[in-house]
Amino acid sequence: MASCILPPAQAVAKAGFAPTNAEPVLRSYNKLKWIVAAKRKKTCCVENPSPPPPPRNGEGEKKRRVWLAPPLLAGEGVGGRGFRHSNEDSEQGIMLLRTEQLTKDYGHVRALDRLDLTVAPGEVFGLLGPNGSGKSTALRLLLGFLQPTAGAAWIDGHHCWHDSVAARRRVAYLPGELRLYENMTGRQLIRFLGGLRQLKDGPDVERLARSLDIDLSRPIAELSSGMKRKVALLQVLLPRAPLLVLDEPTNTLDPTMRDELLTQLRRARDHGQAVLFSSHVLSEVERVCDRVGILQKGRLVHLQRMAELREERRIVAAFAGVVEELPNLPGLRRIERQQHRLTFEYAGPLPPLLAWLARQQVVDLGIEPLGLGAIYQRYYDVSRGEPPEGAHA
Repeated sequence: MASCILPPAQAVAKAGFAPTNAEPVLRSYNKLKWIVAAKRKKTCCVENPSPPPPPRNGEGEKKRRVWLAPPLLAGEGVGGRGFRHSNEDSEQGIMLLRTEQLTKDYGHVRALDRLDLTVAPGEVFGLLGPNGSGKSTALRLLLGFLQPTAGAAWIDGHHCWHDSVAARRRVAYLPGELRLYENMTGRQLIRFLGGLRQLKDGPDVERLARSLDIDLSRPIAELSSGMKRKVALLQVLLPRAPLLVLDEPTNTLDPTMRDELLTQLRRARDHGQAVLFSSHVLSEVERVCDRVGILQKGRLVHLQRMAELREERRIVAAFAGVVEELPNLPGLRRIERQQHRLTFEYAGPLPPLLAWLARQQVVDLGIEPLGLGAIYQRYYDVSRGEPPEGAHA
């Protein structure tokens, strides 16, 4: 087995990582040991590859660092070498991300149970569920930070565990919890991470900084948690990687910046990038996602196309007398009956339903979009984040 010792900067670039310090995969900032697949039949062993030292402020940097966001080689961005997409990709079944029976056990606890999932180029996919449902575990498996107990995942045809370096080159990742080099300014950090991706300063940096309302000249140590997250978001959006993976991206952001982030994700989709993000904020998912999946105790229990969901309605009608039966209309489902009040869901054209209602003695009527809330309540008690009685995976 061939081996070599690389200088720190080259070792980091060859490994395919950039620091955001969010995952506990390193025991020491100064002592690392990685085995990196440089080629299919060659291995490069890096002994103690400390990252290039950031600018010092007199106190040094003692916090643990983790390399997460992989550099794209020149030309490997969206539409470049190594990534193919077109408007017909989804229809032709070309998937950028694919998992088959992906499973992760921690001892006797199953954190993720046989996940089958696909995400196409130009698609925004939202992964829903409360804390502990398996969202972060799924994302870490996709990024090669965890070895699956069973099953497999691929990004642009690259196995996420056995070929994890090549897979991560197609990804820009925002962790749910992050720590940054606080003795750098925002601009220094962006240049440092951009250098690992072989990116040069350009107008996109200033454009995104203005959109996210970031002063890149300020030291990161002086920024609030929300401002730090915006700096990390800029670093994720800047390279235009084929796949964006975001774990609870709107945490600590104010409402204005949440709206701006959703706008940026729509732009990424329009550029042909795929977006996979986890969240428990249903309103945000409804606004930006093309498809959503709900995880319950590690299992994917529901898949929903948002275009179909927007056509469904929740109807509450109160009648002067007793209504024996609902009309026989496709897509009509009764949910609840309380004396003279009926609640039902309907996915179909309104005129036939309104014609039936016009023949009844209606004293009150409410029609509203069904929304993700009603779907989510089938699997969780929203007030407690727990499965309601009778729900099953």
